[in-house]
Amino acid sequence: MREPYCKTDEQPRHISSIFSEESVERLMAISDEIQTELTNIKICPAPCKDGTIRVSPSSGTSRRCRCPILSHYCVYGSGLEEKLEARLRKLMLETGVPCRHIDNFDAYFESLPFIWANKWNFQGFLVLSGGSGVGKSFAAAWAVKEYLRSKIPDLLDVVTWSKATTAGDSMMWRSANRMIHDRNTISAAWSKPFLVIDDLGKEGDSPTRQADVSNIISARYDAKLPTIVTTELAFTDIISAYGKHTAYKLSEDENSDSGGMIINCGNISVRYEDDWETGNGEDVL
Repeated sequence: MREPYCKTDEQPRHISSIFSEESVERLMAISDEIQTELTNIKICPAPCKDGTIRVSPSSGTSRRCRCPILSHYCVYGSGLEEKLEARLRKLMLETGVPCRHIDNFDAYFESLPFIWANKWNFQGFLVLSGGSGVGKSFAAAWAVKEYLRSKIPDLLDVVTWSKATTAGDSMMWRSANRMIHDRNTISAAWSKPFLVIDDLGKEGDSPTRQADVSNIISARYDAKLPTIVTTELAFTDIISAYGKHTAYKLSEDENSDSGGMIINCGNISVRYEDDWETGNGEDVL
């Protein structure tokens, strides 16, 4: 019969008992030399294929280390950035973001909706209210992209890109009209971890449809799920259409300074080109 295993009083050996003092000092010296060599790199040494460079200490074996100045400006980094941008775009399209809202961010970066979307911390509701063409939907699309991008803190670590895919699977973008006409979408909108309701108020004035919208907002408010709403309705119009309780749920979040906001984005359209480009300065989109 096998004797039972018994623990002994033997303590784990200290590293100094495994390696000689001379070996430890040598390893530390090599490590310091590698770190110094990496710190001294200020200019891209050469185009690379994997974001690493070879470092050869005066003693010891040369090894490949992550480039300390890797960025989207270098050859490898810019290529990696392009691949990531393509993946994020694909994820956004799969989420339901219209392609016209993905490829034209530049014209809206200084618009009021973008300013407030940048302040939002992905908690509670962000309601962008304003006239057509002020950039509400573009700002919402940009926020979706930033949320996905935030899941990948390290551009070089391609393995973590799957976290953006997982986040994309938990997101949904729907126009209010499309959402309310699909019972399955209504059900999903109650609990989707991240939801964008585009063009609230365009689903029609049917009491049933408005009740469905109110129920979705109420469920998401109770679950504290991040939600972006774009609408041409003012706060008083939201009260008239969906009731005071729904309007106030959209506008307050006791747990966040930035979540739970109805932002008046005004009515100045940024969808125009200068007179010298169009001949008359008319709206071109």
